[in-house]
Amino acid sequence: CHLPIPYDATCSGLQHLSAMGLSEFGGRHVNLTADEHRHYIYQVVANKTLAIVTAEAMAGREIAKHWLGHISRKTVKRQTMTLCYGATPTGMRKMALEDGHCDGLPGLKTANAKYITECILQAITDVLTEGSLIMDWLQDCATVIAKENRPIRFTTPIGMTVNQAYYKKTEKRITTLFGEAHLWDEDPELGMDRARMRQAIVPNVIHAYDAAHLYRTVNAVSDQYGPIPWAMVHDSYGTWAGEPTKVMTRVLREQFVDIYSVNQLDHLHRCFQESAPGATLPTPPARGQLNINDV
Repeated sequence: CHLPIPYDATCSGLQHLSAMGLSEFGGRHVNLTADEHRHYIYQVVANKTLAIVTAEAMAGREIAKHWLGHISRKTVKRQTMTLCYGATPTGMRKMALEDGHCDGLPGLKTANAKYITECILQAITDVLTEGSLIMDWLQDCATVIAKENRPIRFTTPIGMTVNQAYYKKTEKRITTLFGEAHLWDEDPELGMDRARMRQAIVPNVIHAYDAAHLYRTVNAVSDQYGPIPWAMVHDSYGTWAGEPTKVMTRVLREQFVDIYSVNQLDHLHRCFQESAPGATLPTPPARGQLNINDV
C-alpha cells in the first residue's frame, strides 16, 4: 500500500515539556509511559476545569453557573494545545468566542469567554505543574537576557544554533497612490523588545526540539532501513503502511528517548548563561521521576 499513514503525537508541545521536566503525571497523560491504556490530556484538563467551575457555581458565583453543562473536551482542547506555542489569555478568549463555546450562554459572550479562559488556565497549571513551571522559567530567563539587551542563543539536539532576537521597531510613513502606508521595521539600535522576547521563547524552544526530533528520526530511519517516502506535518509522521511504518514508529521513540536521556533543562540553562555571561539567571525547576525509557 502506498498510502501515507500518519502517526500523530499526543500534543507534542506538552510531550516535550513533560519529558524535559520528567513529569510523571504529565508524561502519563500525554502517553509517554508504558501504560497500554491511551490517555487524553484534553479530557483531564476538561475535568479539572469543570471541577473549578462547579465549585464556584456552588459558592454562588453567577457566571460559573452559565457554564454548567457546557464544558467538554472540545471546550479546552484548542487552548491547552496552543498554550506552549505562545497562546496568550487574550488569544484564548478569542478562541472561545470563535469556536462558538459561548454561543447560547446567558450574559455577555466576552465575559463568559474571559471567565472560562481563567478557569482553563488554572486547570492547566494544576494538572501540568512541571510543564507550567518550565514555561515560566523559560520566560523568566528570556526577560533577564532581554534586559541585558542581548539575543538568546541555544543549540538543539541536532547541534543547530537557534538565535532569538526581537528588536524594537521604528515606524515609517509612506504616501502612495492608494493612501498612506505605515511600515514597521526592527531596529537593533533601539534594543530588545522585552515583551516579544519573553512571549516567543517557549514556542521557539518547543518548535526547535520538535524539529530536531523529526530530523533525527528521518536520518536514523534512513541509516537503518534506507530511504523511504515521508509525509511530515509538524508532529505528524507519515510513511507507507507495512514495514516502513513499523521501522518509523520504533525509531521515533528511540530518538525521543535519546534526546531526553540528557538533562535538556541544564543544557538550555548553560546556553542561556552563555548568551548573557554577566546576568544572574533563575535556576531550572526541579525535575520529577518519569522514567524516559518507558517511552
